[in-house]
Amino acid sequence: MAGLSRIVMKVEMWLVALPAMLALALVAEQAVLRHLYPAGLVDWAEEITVYLVMWSVFFSLGQVSAKGTHIRTELLLDKLPEGWRRVLEAASAVLALGFMAWLAWYGWDVAHQAMIYDDRTSSSLRFPIWIYYAILPVSCIGMAVGFLIQFLRLLRGGPAGGHGA
Repeated sequence: MAGLSRIVMKVEMWLVALPAMLALALVAEQAVLRHLYPAGLVDWAEEITVYLVMWSVFFSLGQVSAKGTHIRTELLLDKLPEGWRRVLEAASAVLALGFMAWLAWYGWDVAHQAMIYDDRTSSSLRFPIWIYYAILPVSCIGMAVGFLIQFLRLLRGGPAGGHGA
């Protein structure tokens, strides 16, 4: 199991790092061109940079939810006994898993509609907008899996999220 976990972590690291590195390279290239060869600038660089950064950030959300380090209110949780904290953490994971499943379904519907209608950006690249929209269902599935991992860890007696997870 540890071997599989390590492989998944490496894949996720590349799914987060590669788009971020590509965005950085594109921004750097455009900055250099702006000063050395302005005629080489393209009207779609900022658009693609935004897409790459969004994909990079959203790919990281599965691990965040699996580790229980997603944005949360700990003021109340820290004051509760461990047993109650675990019950609330488990209930929260189940609710979050359900919400992520619904949001993935909704996001898929939006991306699918954009694909059917062949929605494209207004830049000269005419980038298919469904690729940009697809990050929502993809990241929600990753987060749902993360919340499921968190829930199963709590059932097995592991630490509550954010507390040594």
